[in-house]
Amino acid sequence: GYGDNTFKPEQKISRQEAVAIIARTIRLAKNTSTAASSTLTSDQADELLAKFADRSAVADWAKIDMAECVQAGVIKGDNKKMLNPNDDVTRAELMQMVYNLLTEYGYIG
Repeated sequence: GYGDNTFKPEQKISRQEAVAIIARTIRLAKNTSTAASSTLTSDQADELLAKFADRSAVADWAKIDMAECVQAGVIKGDNKKMLNPNDDVTRAELMQMVYNLLTEYGYIG
């Protein structure tokens, strides 16, 4: 949901919003606590995102989620070393993220 307590089910979501959902799901799956938190610090997140030209475009609220997904191999950036965090995520991109996640954790291939 959003800060104004709305869900907006018909609204498109950005790549960083999709990544946040995936990263938080990974954390919940690894930890039985509903308050599962990241093991990355802000400085570690900055280091992981440093190789991407548009790292400064990642919102503060999504930075650790984005870094965790980079670290886990869920996202790799495009051929220009860009994350494109504010672009709408396509179905194909989201499915690639899910595929990478399932492959990384040994559920497929």
